[in-house]
Amino acid sequence: MKKKILIFGGTGTLGSNFLIKLKNKYDLVCNFHKTKIFLDQIKYFKIIDKIFNEKQVIENIKKIKPNIIINFAAETNIDYCEKNPKISEKTNLILPKLLSHICKKTNIKFIHISTDQFYNINKKFKNEKDKTSKINIYSKHKLEAEKSIFKNTKKSVIIRTNFFGHSIYDDKSINKIIKKIKFREKLFLFDDYYFTPIYTFELINIIEKIIDRNINGLFNIVG
Repeated sequence: MKKKILIFGGTGTLGSNFLIKLKNKYDLVCNFHKTKIFLDQIKYFKIIDKIFNEKQVIENIKKIKPNIIINFAAETNIDYCEKNPKISEKTNLILPKLLSHICKKTNIKFIHISTDQFYNINKKFKNEKDKTSKINIYSKHKLEAEKSIFKNTKKSVIIRTNFFGHSIYDDKSINKIIKKIKFREKLFLFDDYYFTPIYTFELINIIEKIIDRNINGLFNIVG
């Protein structure tokens, strides 16, 4: 029998690639927010409206009866989060905190995609025990979310990562980079950004192993 997985953030870069790659392996249900990816195998269910009503969310999740909830949802534009901290807080902190609390109540495994933006800039490779820092609004909310998740339920996985891959949206960075290279246009990037990103499908392969082996804990997953 296929594991039933409830997905939040299924139309983002990582979430959409997860749906495309594993649509035949798992019974996937995607929380409908604004956009749908039209795949025959995917079921959609509007679980959360604009207001996060815990009782309503629990009732909707009980109707679906998932074995696992994966949260790919995030507001990842760092500059936007700095200018709009309340929006960042709602997506990057309040939502994962709510979902982990519900998972504790309903005995559902919770997998949360976090970030690598907790470390001060230096070129030393980091591990899960290294000291973290709240270097911006985005990382502040993501780190607070991690603490809430492990406080709520030990039956969870937190993945600290930074990824790249094709998006369903043309304005995403990797799509713009490929387009500019294709048409031999000038490309302006960064010289003050240190990270070790992983290709989305490689990351999904690892998430798949975490699901199949029923692993819990905190993991740095990089390229």
